[in-house]
Amino acid sequence: MKTVCKILLSSLVLLSFSSIAAKDLHNKLIIQAIPSLEGTVVIEGQPKYKKTFNVVV
Repeated sequence: MKTVCKILLSSLVLLSFSSIAAKDLHNKLIIQAIPSLEGTVVIEGQPKYKKTFNVVV
């Protein structure tokens, strides 16, 4: 039981630090998506629109 409590407490502490770091990163993160290719493909007889992007983070 002691081991389970230690693991649970460690997991909660790690989760709180991770969420704080992710929130800070979210405010500073810039994502740029540039369209590179467009086209159509046929999958199982159905035409599908396809668009490819170059992504820069």
